[in-house]
Amino acid sequence: MIPPKNIIESLFGIKVSKTGNIILNGIILLLILIAFWQIPKLSKKQSLKLKESWNISSFNGVVDSITKDNQNHAVTTIFLKNKDKICCLSQTYYYSLKTGDSIYKIKNNDTIFVNRNRRIFK
Repeated sequence: MIPPKNIIESLFGIKVSKTGNIILNGIILLLILIAFWQIPKLSKKQSLKLKESWNISSFNGVVDSITKDNQNHAVTTIFLKNKDKICCLSQTYYYSLKTGDSIYKIKNNDTIFVNRNRRIFK
């Protein structure tokens, strides 16, 4: 790792004193600590927003096709015959659903119900 003192000197041509080097290292350490302190809060907030948006959503229809995007963490997308698209589901749905299944999700419920051959399962 290149010391911050050398980076400042090479980028801006400014000589950094020993005190200045200590201050630079302190600022970098402070920024790292703030980042580690804030990341879990932001992650939790984002998780709650996703959960809330999933709970208020509702859909129903017959599965027309199912795709899995391996470049995007194997996210599953379901296309329904009524032209609706359900995105960003876990890979489990890619293997458990079949074309022709009737699926529905009720508002304020996080479960997708599947109707296959007159049998309903979650």
